Amino acid sequence: MAGTPHTDAAHGSQRRRRVIARAVLLAGLLALALLVAAATATPVAAAENSTHEIEADFGDDEVGDFGDDADTTITISGGGGDANTTPAIVSTRNDALSTETLFRILTAGEDPAEMGSVGENELDKRIGNGTLNKLSWTSGPGDELNVIAYGGDDESVVVWSDESTASGTVTFDVEEVDPPNTYDFDVTAFETGATATATIDVVETDLSGSFSADRYEAPAGELVEFSVSLDGADEGYIVLGGDRLSDPDIPTGYLDVLHVEDGDTITANTRLIGTNANSEAVYGEDVVSYAQTYGPNTDADETETFEGLRFEDADGDSVGDSLSDLRSAASTGGIAGPLTPQRYRLTLGTGDAITIRSDDIVAPERSFDRSHLVLTEPEFGEDLSIATAPGGPAGADAAEDDPLADAVDRSTITEGDRLVLQFEAVGFGGALAHLAEADSSYDDGREAVYEDGGVRADVFNDLLEIEEGLSLSIEQTNPGPNERRTRLDLSSVSSGDAYVFVDEPADGVPGDASAVGTYTLVIDTRGNAFDDALAAGNEFEVKLALEGDAGERYEFDRSGGTPPAPFAAKSASTSEFDQQFPYLWPEESGSVLNASFRIGEERLEYDHTTADGDLLVTPEEGVISGNTTLHPATELEGEQISDAGPTPSLSRDSTTPDSADGNFSLTGDFTDAEPGQRITFELYAEGDFYDARPVWVVSDLDEPFTFAVENVTEEVTVTEGESLSNLTATVRNAGDLRGEDRLTLDVDDERLVDSERVRLNPDRTENVSFAGTTADLPPGEYTYTLSTETDDTSGTLIVEPAEDPDDASELDDSDVADDAADDGDDAEVDGPDEADETDDAADDGDDVEDEADETDGVDGADDDDDGDGDDPAPTFLPFGTREVLGSTAVVGATYLLGHWV
Repeated sequence: MAGTPHTDAAHGSQRRRRVIARAVLLAGLLALALLVAAATATPVAAAENSTHEIEADFGDDEVGDFGDDADTTITISGGGGDANTTPAIVSTRNDALSTETLFRILTAGEDPAEMGSVGENELDKRIGNGTLNKLSWTSGPGDELNVIAYGGDDESVVVWSDESTASGTVTFDVEEVDPPNTYDFDVTAFETGATATATIDVVETDLSGSFSADRYEAPAGELVEFSVSLDGADEGYIVLGGDRLSDPDIPTGYLDVLHVEDGDTITANTRLIGTNANSEAVYGEDVVSYAQTYGPNTDADETETFEGLRFEDADGDSVGDSLSDLRSAASTGGIAGPLTPQRYRLTLGTGDAITIRSDDIVAPERSFDRSHLVLTEPEFGEDLSIATAPGGPAGADAAEDDPLADAVDRSTITEGDRLVLQFEAVGFGGALAHLAEADSSYDDGREAVYEDGGVRADVFNDLLEIEEGLSLSIEQTNPGPNERRTRLDLSSVSSGDAYVFVDEPADGVPGDASAVGTYTLVIDTRGNAFDDALAAGNEFEVKLALEGDAGERYEFDRSGGTPPAPFAAKSASTSEFDQQFPYLWPEESGSVLNASFRIGEERLEYDHTTADGDLLVTPEEGVISGNTTLHPATELEGEQISDAGPTPSLSRDSTTPDSADGNFSLTGDFTDAEPGQRITFELYAEGDFYDARPVWVVSDLDEPFTFAVENVTEEVTVTEGESLSNLTATVRNAGDLRGEDRLTLDVDDERLVDSERVRLNPDRTENVSFAGTTADLPPGEYTYTLSTETDDTSGTLIVEPAEDPDDASELDDSDVADDAADDGDDAEVDGPDEADETDDAADDGDDVEDEADETDGVDGADDDDDGDGDDPAPTFLPFGTREVLGSTAVVGATYLLGHWV
């Protein structure tokens, strides 16, 4: 049994031998391998492990929080290991900054709401096959690294490069970071977990801004000017409105954002704010309004000026993408029409967001200053004045003086002069400027109204026709039968026919407002401002009104979701609208002003003239005066021309009519003239010939001719019923001019009155008798007087009784026959008497011929000396009168068949 143990021992010995053989073989193979490796390997430590490393470095150790001061760079570079294209996750230590803020920082302000995102599996896949560039990424301008949001358990911001390395630079803009603070940024390689840390200090940039005043006041509908300054920022924003008023019943109703730059001056047309007028028309060239330029419904990123602007609440959460969204969030909701009288907040600031603060005030992200726009109630004056200006075109001419400088208050407008209407009304200037802007005649409507101070009347007519409440009518009140009334029509007049001058209100305007308050309508009465020609005697009523209907309201059309047109208000039946826009409250009906005027005839009268209108002047005074309806500012110039001497003399003088009564006076040089000399006078008005007539030089203006009574029979005896042929006198012209007068007989205080006409040249006489006058007076003694205008003398008239009629009854038949024969003789005598009358008529004719031979004017020269055949013959009135204006005597006589009876 000794074989079994031997067998076990043999088997064990064999196992040991096989192990040893394998060990030897392995040792040999290892030695061989080492020898081969030693023979073929390079002399480096290829068997040592290596680790992937990354670095993160800022370009600046300290940055500001605004503008260029907030810009720096972060450079991320990698090295070691095999992960050359690994993206890196960027975060802040202890999550000091949100993922959205980091995204904005690394993308120069891109909107986090629109950032792309990617999950961990997608990143692994892209890293594995090298297609990271297929991801939807974002980056700042000109940067080397791409930026995307990582949608892992903790959303992060990831950067990577399109190149084969993770190294590169990205713009780092910390404008969104609250200063002052120090931030530690961790950068972790996505694949290997390699980490780097970078630290940067963010300090507050020194920024400031201010308004030029803390309050801007203007009447609603006018212009208001305000300016801004920005220190440390090139641009910023003004939030207009968006606040709460102290009166809860009057909401702000308006909110807009204005883009401004340092030093901008804004001139706001308050009549257009809230309408669809463009930004330049509303605010001028320096500012861009969100609402007026793009419309409140346009997204900010779809605009050029407001791209990147965010609208946020107090927590920094977005409230929308457009101005309309901001208005809704701020509970303003826009307005029903243009701005109405109330207070509107102005807030100046900068930043990339407009924020609804916790106090409900809407302001730029970083506010600098605040002010207030206060719109006051417009005013309508209480006076409508009528005046007149000298004749000429209505519009102002640069080469002429102000046509209103000579305007005079007067309700009678002389034909050819200008009519001037003036009234006060504040609140219409902005509308008038906008209407002028739309007229091709004006390049700049604001300049025309607020600087040049005037517009054509057809533009003013546009103001009257739009829904502003202002109306003006001028209508004739005295048309003739079957005649239509003449009315004012400014719809198509030229600037020469009618023009409107505008100026500030009489009491000025508050603050920096530019307001039109005084309106002056000038009309050339010779032009086409009325629908028919004006004539002397026409009378007119003027009605100026600020009209409204009690209980009425107006609604502006916003049905299209856009601001309404400026002048498209319609009646509204709802009480939703509190105001009867633009200027009245619903319970008001407005006010009306009335005035009147008439067209007067042009008239010129002189003070001292002969009956036929020749002028009278003395050598000592040389004054020619009179009265005219010409405008008081009309310059009158007189010239006197004389050719009587060897050398003609010329003298001139000028004046203007008195403003109260139209009186005027011109003084000429007549010192060398002799009484009785005739001189030509010419009158010019504003340099144009107006009138001409002779001037006679006399010693006495009141008595240019004097008829003296001489050689009077002191006592005259006449039989009752007989002729006064014995009553005679001599009349002599003791004056300087030929004239006409009457020698009047007055017996016993007009118991018997008669007169004889006398016309004489200077120093001429005429014997006058009263043979044609019968003494129809009872017997007795009477006092009689013979008189002219300038002289008289008295005498005694004795009337003796006629033969007693009873004596005739005692006559016998022969006496009767004798009487009959005598009657026949009387009849025969009558013939010669009639011949005498004929002779008298012939004498009268001779007188006419003699007068024709005499000087044919009033020159007083002898017949042979008169060579002026062109002088008009004097005109004599058909009743007894002394033919000199100002000394007229009228008696009850009639000239018939050559006799005064």
